[in-house]
Amino acid sequence: FPSVTAEGNVRGGKVSEVVYMVDGLPMQDMIGGGAGSSLPKSAITEFSIQSGGFDAEYGNALSGVVNIITRRGSERHSLVVRAEKDDWIAGNVNRQNNHLTELELTLSGPIISERLHYFTANTVQRNDTRWWQDFEKFFSAPITTDYGGMGKLDYTVSPRIRLTAQEVYSIKKWRDYEFSWRFNLDGLPPRKRASFRTTATLSHTLSDIVHYSFSL
Repeated sequence: FPSVTAEGNVRGGKVSEVVYMVDGLPMQDMIGGGAGSSLPKSAITEFSIQSGGFDAEYGNALSGVVNIITRRGSERHSLVVRAEKDDWIAGNVNRQNNHLTELELTLSGPIISERLHYFTANTVQRNDTRWWQDFEKFFSAPITTDYGGMGKLDYTVSPRIRLTAQEVYSIKKWRDYEFSWRFNLDGLPPRKRASFRTTATLSHTLSDIVHYSFSL
C-alpha cells in the first residue's frame, strides 16, 4: 500500500500510532505497538488500510487504521491445509532465505444447518530469521516460533438477530538480533509474548435502514 512500510509504519508514523481493528473491535499491542495477535491468512475475508482522513470513531489512531474482517462458516464442511517454505532448494545452492516454514489448517462448516456455523484457522510458523548464519553459532533452530489462530461460532437466532462468539490467540517465542552482540548473541535474553482475545457480539437489524450491535 502507498505510504505503508513492511514494518507497519503508516505515513512515517510509529507502529504504535496505527489502530488495528478485527471485526469492528481493536486488537492492539499496547506496549510495543502494532497488532496484538497474528491472524492466519485464510481467516481474512476483507482487509483495508486508511492512511488519513479517518472518522472520529477511531479515537486512538494518529497515522492509520487497519480494518480486518474475518471469515464465517458456511453450509458446507471444508478442510484446507496450506504449507509454505522459503528453502525448498538446498542451502548450499540458495542461502538467501530465512529458513521459514509455515503450516496452516482451516476448518469450517455447519453444526446446525442454517442456524449454527463454525470456522477456525490455525497457523504454526518456524523461522530462523535473516540473520540465521549468525544465530546458528549459538542456538539450534528455530529462532522464532509463532502459534496463531482464531475460532468463531455464529448462531442465527432469527433472520434479523445473530450471535457471534470469537477467540483470537497468538503465542510467540523469539530472540532479538543486535549487530553489536553478534559474537555473544546468547547474552541477549529470550523473548516471549502470549495474546488472547475473547469477544461476544449481538447483531440486530431493526429495519432495512436501522441496525445495531453490542460487543463484549
